[in-house]
Amino acid sequence: MLFLFIGLALVAGTLGVLRYGAAPERVVLQILLAATLLDFAYHGIIGPDHDRDVDVGHLTLDSATFAGLLWVALRANRVWPLWVCALQLQPLVVHLSMILRLPSHSMAYWLMMVVPSNLQVLIVVLGAIAHVHRKRLIGPYRDWRLT
Repeated sequence: MLFLFIGLALVAGTLGVLRYGAAPERVVLQILLAATLLDFAYHGIIGPDHDRDVDVGHLTLDSATFAGLLWVALRANRVWPLWVCALQLQPLVVHLSMILRLPSHSMAYWLMMVVPSNLQVLIVVLGAIAHVHRKRLIGPYRDWRLT
């Protein structure tokens, strides 16, 4: 029941980001949504997860997601995209541990792959709330850095 509530809250928050967020919030949300949809499509084609070997499909998807988030983090006139980008490093570290064949428990593997994505969405929602608050306090400001 708690997971359902958290999921519904995140969906409501993402709808709020689409309505009230500026360009960086929307771009990050689009990157995360595209990654999620591509993951569903990947599992529809390949089948369920297998946590014993390196999954090249997930490694590619997580790397591309990291590259997109890094692009936004380096250009946005915000701090929170750096946090979202840093959370995307967690799945990449998990892939590295699989490549190095480090021992791991399947529940720990699952937590390290799933929890960061939920936190990323939460940070985007909080970033949109901060944007709306800041806009009320100081007025319009740049979404992107000049250099």
